[in-house]
Amino acid sequence: MKSEWFCNDAGLTSVEFAGAEYFCVGGRVMAFVEPVSAEQAEDKAAQAYERIREVLGVTEIPEIFRYFASVPAFLHDFFMNFRKFVLSAGKLDEKRKLLIAAAVVGQGGSSRWLDFLATFAEARGVSRVELAEALAVGATNSMYNVLFKFRDISGTDVFNGMGVGLRAHTFQGTSLDETTVELINL
Repeated sequence: MKSEWFCNDAGLTSVEFAGAEYFCVGGRVMAFVEPVSAEQAEDKAAQAYERIREVLGVTEIPEIFRYFASVPAFLHDFFMNFRKFVLSAGKLDEKRKLLIAAAVVGQGGSSRWLDFLATFAEARGVSRVELAEALAVGATNSMYNVLFKFRDISGTDVFNGMGVGLRAHTFQGTSLDETTVELINL
C-alpha cells in the first residue's frame, strides 16, 4: 500500500479500504481500529465472544463486534446492553426494536453497524422494505429537527408565523405502524 494513495498535506483524512478504516497522520497511513480475531481475543473479549456466539446462535463473530473487541470492556458492556434492550422481551417487540436501532444507526452514519443490523433483522423476519422505511422515517425526522433547531437558534423572529413547508408524507406513507413511526421520531 502506498501512503500517497491516502495521505495528503491537508492533515488528518480518513479512507475505507478492504473493510478497514485508515487515517493519515503526519503523512503516514494508520489503521484507526482493527478487528480482533477470535484467536487474538483474550479474557473479557474472549468471554464476550462466547456469549455472542451463544446468544446470536453463530459460530463466527460478526465483524462489528470484532472491532468493538479492541476495547474488551466496551465489547462486553455493549453486547450485554444490546442483548438486554434489543433482544430481550419487553414492552416493545424485537422487530420494532430492530427497526428503531436501524433508524438510529442510519442517522449516525454507521454503515458497518447498519450492515450487521440489516442482515440480523432480515434473519429475524424484518423485511428490507421495512428497514428502508425506518431509515426514511429517521431521515425525515432529522430534516425537521434541523429546520426547527435552525429556526430556534437563528436569533431572529423572521421565521415566526411561517409554515414549515417540508413535506412529510413519509410518516404516514409507509407500512410501519404509527407507534413505530413515533418511536423512531423520538
